[in-house]
Amino acid sequence: MVAATPLLTAEQYLHLPDTGCPSELVRGVVREFDPPFARHGQICATAGWLIGRLVRPRQLGHILSNNAGVITARNPDTVRGPDLSYYSFRRLPPGRLPWGYAPVSPDLALEVLMPTDPWSETILKAGEYLNVGVQTVVVLDPDTESVHVFYPDRPTVSLCSTDELHLLAVADDCRFHVKQFFE
Repeated sequence: MVAATPLLTAEQYLHLPDTGCPSELVRGVVREFDPPFARHGQICATAGWLIGRLVRPRQLGHILSNNAGVITARNPDTVRGPDLSYYSFRRLPPGRLPWGYAPVSPDLALEVLMPTDPWSETILKAGEYLNVGVQTVVVLDPDTESVHVFYPDRPTVSLCSTDELHLLAVADDCRFHVKQFFE
């Protein structure tokens, strides 16, 4: 008989040693995934720059990158790491953020699809973000240069490169041409 591996809590996951491989905690179990490709990093940096150009000068909130953990479930715990997240100062006051996970969910979670990401897992992850209070989940698809926007209270919107993305979760006038994220 094989003993079952105990499920980890978010706090235990936070203190695991770095294995050098990106991971998330899903229902108490560590799931490793492929390191991002160069194109993935380029799109993430572009998204951070585009949104940051609006957020920073106006002092609207915090922009986090590098899969900064968001607790999306407890008992068993799940910690997801969006490629980029935005926390308004209404949710998370100005100043240095604490070590560990933010005590609240972000206003916006942004994911850049990798060729190895199953669409079913992406939809599941978007749902988890929405269930903990994220206002908008944006999924950028480099292969099709399209954007899929998930909301808690209305249908998903799919946009092509010629469309405009309006991020009300950031600011009323936060608008970008979809193609800007892929240039």
